[in-house]
Amino acid sequence: PVRELTRFAVIGDYGVSEPDAKRVADLVKSWQPDFIVTTGDNNYEKGLAEDMDPHIGAYYRSYIAPYLGSLDGQNSGEATQSNRFFPSLGNHDWESMTCRDGLCAGPYLDYFTLPGNERYYSLERGRVRIFVLDSDPHEPDGITPLSNQAMWLRDALVNSTATWNLAITHHAPFSSGSRHGSHKEMQWPYAQWGIDAVLSGHDHIYERLELGGVTYFVNGLGGKSRHPFRLDLFKGSQFTYNSDYGAMLVEADEAQITFQFVNPDNEVVDSTTLYATATPTPPVLADDQLVDIRIPSAADHLLEQAATGVISYPLGELVTDANMRTYIAGGRFPNVQIPPCATILSASIEFAAAETSDKLPALISIYGESSAHVAPFDMTPYSLSHRAKTSHNVQWHIGAQWETVGESHWTPDLTPIVQEIVSQPGWVSGNALAFFFSGGGDRSVVAYNMQPLAAPRLVIHFEPPAADSAPAPAGTIPILSNHQVYLPITAVQYCN
Repeated sequence: PVRELTRFAVIGDYGVSEPDAKRVADLVKSWQPDFIVTTGDNNYEKGLAEDMDPHIGAYYRSYIAPYLGSLDGQNSGEATQSNRFFPSLGNHDWESMTCRDGLCAGPYLDYFTLPGNERYYSLERGRVRIFVLDSDPHEPDGITPLSNQAMWLRDALVNSTATWNLAITHHAPFSSGSRHGSHKEMQWPYAQWGIDAVLSGHDHIYERLELGGVTYFVNGLGGKSRHPFRLDLFKGSQFTYNSDYGAMLVEADEAQITFQFVNPDNEVVDSTTLYATATPTPPVLADDQLVDIRIPSAADHLLEQAATGVISYPLGELVTDANMRTYIAGGRFPNVQIPPCATILSASIEFAAAETSDKLPALISIYGESSAHVAPFDMTPYSLSHRAKTSHNVQWHIGAQWETVGESHWTPDLTPIVQEIVSQPGWVSGNALAFFFSGGGDRSVVAYNMQPLAAPRLVIHFEPPAADSAPAPAGTIPILSNHQVYLPITAVQYCN
């Protein structure tokens, strides 16, 4: 079979009319890449409209479509029929932009025609999908790991079928540059979400880092200036360079992706290759065999202070707050589409970390509400603890540190709890499930009122009942050996 190779260039911090920017542009065009991606600061110093052509079009207009500038075709090369230039916003580009009610305008958005909202977007070429992000604090959809922009990336990666998923940011999540350094706001759970590499700029250096299963690049030597490194390089730093300017050439196919940094003399300064690994194909479940829902409102996620019974909305606490007060947490999931007598195959709740934590291990007890008709929560004191609990509970031992805001943490398998509830007389598809959490340990999780798109999420796989299923005497449920489940089943009716 013919090898499907995707070749593209990456430039950063290049937007000036200077000889070094031209040297880099000449290098890039000599490669004849399929397209060009930038890591921001496309137009120094203020992002003005009159500077767009001298700083960008003068070098790269043959890759831009539609080209809306005023330069003629001299020395521009053959004009492209479809856009092959994909910039990211830098802080200098934002200097001339304004936003109101989430709608933004400015010379950058006038000059380029880009996908999505044009501030952040994705493109797919060959085996590569590139997510161009906006890391500037002016971004209306936010830049933190729990921002709407981050939720867009998370959800888009779930649906990505590309072999290679790359993120482009201007501000580097990690950098050894002494001028700007690392940006904590952009330290998202890239590896968990499925990103293979992150390419950034802002610091006018070249650096390659390996951290947490992701390769990070700082590529800001596009021609503006060169910055120094700090004396103590950031952990994970593998290679540094600031002796000259340059650009990156990336080549990818279904088996590997190679990143090279090349100086204007066409010398390969650094090169690294990532290799594709086989990923297991998850079983395909019919829609009627899967429940995947998040807590839908603030009223469905409440805390009860153990000492006083006072009910409140969580501010990140799981079961313990910063003052070591303990709580019972309740999470209610309405409209659970599981038919009576279904067999629960697996069940778990996903929490997103609201803060990092290096505290001692936590131990959380999880119960369900023992009712086929779970009523809405209310603010009556002790109203969570007074609800009937399932005979089964699951112990959640949280030993590892929580290192990244926004990363997912799943409870152990809750199958016995859910099976007990949906097997009760009176359960019908569309009823609600409620779970209660108690114990000790300082862990902070995202509640609905903090970010609805990262609210606790319940995922259940089940097998629909046979046509002749009917209630049967009490019995036992098979339990996976790697989960600690307590209290045998004694008094609940189960289905065949």
